[in-house]
Amino acid sequence: MQSRTISWNDKLCLVFSDVDETIADLYQPAERRMVGAISTLLEQSVSLVFITGQGVENVEQRVVLELPALLRRQVVIGACSGAELWGYSLDGSRKERPYYTAENVLTAENAKAWRSVVQQLIREFRLSPYAPMPVPDFRRKTGDEPLCVMLDDRGPQITLEFPNAYRLSATARGEIHLPASCSLEGDDLRIPIARRAQQLLDTHSIPVSVRMAGVFALDMAITGIDKSRAVTEAFNSGVLRDLGLGGRAPAFNEIEIWGDRFSQHAGTDWLMCKPIDSRVRAISFRDENPVEFPQGYNIQLWDGAQRLHAGLLEFLEGR
Repeated sequence: MQSRTISWNDKLCLVFSDVDETIADLYQPAERRMVGAISTLLEQSVSLVFITGQGVENVEQRVVLELPALLRRQVVIGACSGAELWGYSLDGSRKERPYYTAENVLTAENAKAWRSVVQQLIREFRLSPYAPMPVPDFRRKTGDEPLCVMLDDRGPQITLEFPNAYRLSATARGEIHLPASCSLEGDDLRIPIARRAQQLLDTHSIPVSVRMAGVFALDMAITGIDKSRAVTEAFNSGVLRDLGLGGRAPAFNEIEIWGDRFSQHAGTDWLMCKPIDSRVRAISFRDENPVEFPQGYNIQLWDGAQRLHAGLLEFLEGR
């Protein structure tokens, strides 16, 4: 067996983890082996806080409801990039109320204007929106048409995904006609759309910020809300007590962070590192350039044979 520098931490009791491409493929359910490995982890009194750009129902259907009901009380979901934090009751059902929600930051007028901005973006850039689906299904439907996107309104977050347009060919770049006020610099269509989106949101005084996420997503989320907020709230909202950790903050060597996008320029997983001890080990299961990691954190690259969710499964099964 290959010798690895990243070994299992026997003191581990609390994990903050991304979901997409860390626990499961995008819009796909977690594999049976992953569900089994997570169940074993929970049985050994390790608690999991999933922090993701997805909505709570998405993570439930793909991951949490596959777990035995008695183990779900050790799981918390930080949904919509930290806009909500949900826990589970002793019977395995989701609690009636979240530990906290940021959605009430928006007025009804803000929320309505935000949706109008999204529709304006679709018109201006001539986008063709589709409902979220696994990427292979999307490409079977759309081919390589760059203006076909997936649109997902998650309540406190709206996400546009560009599987065909985050790495445009020279031919595709030449065929795209942008609004007169926008220009395409480089090969990522998200960049001019993000700039225009933020301009419109600011013009209408909507407290929403635009940011790149994942490999090809563009998130519009409530300003001031990100994955670091979910970590902070997990320590301050009674979560640790309900997870059976006695309400105490675990020591730095009892906590880990798992993800696949710790690049400060192209990802958001590093934000989970911000609110806690900088010595906490964070593991990226993607081949990333460590030069792009923010300085001062203990972010390590998984050195096994597999990557993304297959890499995490390798890590869990090999301990």
